[in-house]
Amino acid sequence: MRSLSSAPRGLSVSLLAAIVIALVTPNAQADEPVGTWRHRKTDRPVKVIVLGGSIGAWPTGSFAHYVEAVCARVELRNISKVAYGAPQLRQRFRAQVLRNPGARIREGEAHWLLSSGGLNSIGSPSITIKETVETFLMAKKAGMKVLAFTLTPWGDDKDRRWKHFDGLDYKSKTQRSADFLLGRLGRAEALESYAGKDGATPWAPEELPDVAIDLYDSPLRNPEAPLRDVVKLGKLWDRDRKLQKRLPNRDAAVASAAELPRWFLRPELRSFDHVHPNQAGHKLMAQIACPKLPASWGCDCASIDRLSWVKGALVSQ
Repeated sequence: MRSLSSAPRGLSVSLLAAIVIALVTPNAQADEPVGTWRHRKTDRPVKVIVLGGSIGAWPTGSFAHYVEAVCARVELRNISKVAYGAPQLRQRFRAQVLRNPGARIREGEAHWLLSSGGLNSIGSPSITIKETVETFLMAKKAGMKVLAFTLTPWGDDKDRRWKHFDGLDYKSKTQRSADFLLGRLGRAEALESYAGKDGATPWAPEELPDVAIDLYDSPLRNPEAPLRDVVKLGKLWDRDRKLQKRLPNRDAAVASAAELPRWFLRPELRSFDHVHPNQAGHKLMAQIACPKLPASWGCDCASIDRLSWVKGALVSQ
């Protein structure tokens, strides 16, 4: 077996512990230190910065490991941070990349931001989108291009945020974030009050990703999941005046709530919860994304099938 990509020993346990803590205290943040790392691989002229939350920071066989392993021209630096939402990720990008002399663009190199975060701030989608736009603007002003992943599927009937009709709110917020990245939302709908007087103004190219990849409506979700009990949902709607006011169309509300499990991460792709994909989920993320990555990255997508994470490294089997 040939080792293609590895992670430092001890990272897995410490990072997983941090993820668990982050579920209790989300969006924890310390002052961001200025980055001191530097690009070193002269034979890999495409420099890719991965910026995300705990899914991006996954230590054992993550999508980022696969991307660097199969894309021969890519040198990848992962600055993802557990529990960070879009506002914190913007600050981290500025400190770790833009203020870091070692990350500056050199002649003959192409620099990309691979944005994969925002779930930790999805409760406020307009803020998430606003901060993401500002991150894209900073990256492009610095001479980088932007590739963005939508959020991955998440949710579970045992999570109170997704019970009955409540999950429609989180489904809508997650879809809204994805639709922005995929170019389906205008400024006013995406930013709401943050659009100000510019709500009717079309997005400028530098405010949007150069490449967007949909991981939300993808094979990561479970379209064959059993529907929820529509009779039970109908009875809940019938006796809830506040719900009737919020969702006046009974049939549409019941049908949408019944279908929510089909937007959850597939059970076999879950790690310790319904939010974080396991190694198989990360491998599938890479398989979905790889054909859409820029040709200049030199990716051999077929080779992903032969790779497995074994004892701290990706190996070809």
